[in-house]
Amino acid sequence: SAEAWIILLTIGSLMVSELLYEGARIAVGIAAGGEPEWYLFAANAVAAMLGTLKLGDSVLMAVSDVNFWLHLCIIVGFGNFLPYGKHFHIIT
Repeated sequence: SAEAWIILLTIGSLMVSELLYEGARIAVGIAAGGEPEWYLFAANAVAAMLGTLKLGDSVLMAVSDVNFWLHLCIIVGFGNFLPYGKHFHIIT
């Protein structure tokens, strides 16, 4: 159904925006005092991919900031969508 696709795309968008946020922060070197944590293996892989692009620190920080706010906006939008669909049980 259309609602199922919206929810799947929303969850996928949340995952991608979080990985790009953390990956860009790791690529800049500001995450966890400059040293990436071992449990952020997917974000470390994204950071390695972003590192191969040879982007500057200002571009990586812009990627991080945009994805931080995008992630929050998706969460707020998803929270407003849930009461109108059959997935309302997630809130209750």
